[in-house]
Amino acid sequence: SIEWLRALHGARVIPLFGTHQTTAVVTAGAFYDYASAIDTHNVGAPLACNEIKVIDSDSSIGLTANDKPYPRGAIAVRGPNVATRLWNSEKPVELNDGWLELPFYGEILPNGTIDVIGTRQTVTKSALSPTGLLLVERLERSLSASRAVTDLCVVVSDPASKSIGIVAHPRPMELFTAAKRLKKEYKMKQIDNYPWCSEYIRAKLVEVAKDNHYEWFADIPLENIKVKLVSEPFSVANNMAKADGSNNRESAKKLIDSLSK
Repeated sequence: SIEWLRALHGARVIPLFGTHQTTAVVTAGAFYDYASAIDTHNVGAPLACNEIKVIDSDSSIGLTANDKPYPRGAIAVRGPNVATRLWNSEKPVELNDGWLELPFYGEILPNGTIDVIGTRQTVTKSALSPTGLLLVERLERSLSASRAVTDLCVVVSDPASKSIGIVAHPRPMELFTAAKRLKKEYKMKQIDNYPWCSEYIRAKLVEVAKDNHYEWFADIPLENIKVKLVSEPFSVANNMAKADGSNNRESAKKLIDSLSK
């Protein structure tokens, strides 16, 4: 996290946001505005050279610029830092009156900063959430606060489903300590052979969900929280992470689907 990087390096570290079509950066945090970023996880305010707005999403998601308390929708940016064509690409970047619609959803906070709430793949309708909308990356961020896991990916296969899947790499020392205390045995490389490990990690995730005000997650029947543990940290090599460091959700979904076979 940004707070951890500040403590580690003893330096000013600010959040940034952008894509390859926007020469990397369209928003930046302000020095000393640390409390704001910690409280809301915002990525700062627009740069002086570009404008940002949110556009109503399609009806299946239902985010709109008129949402309360904050405007929400697909993030769009306009300015001289928006590319009209990418390197080695003959196809021009699609712009609408100069506006580039990014594959991210966000909300505009009262202090003018932007909170990126997820990508088009990680904001979905869900019967589990009281609002009917599940912000997968926010949930992952909260569950990852648990000291029991190092990597975690949430899987929602069907918006109407009352179950949720979680693929996680458990923290080795956490399992070692738990095994010693509970007088259980396990081998990390064969973790699928030890059901108690999945049950233990699931219980720990439910605990941290309560602490982070995800009561609806904690209220899901335990049998509807499908946990699949993997023996290695997420990486490109084991197909659990993509080259940009994000979760490989397709691979995670296959692992969760395998639990039903």
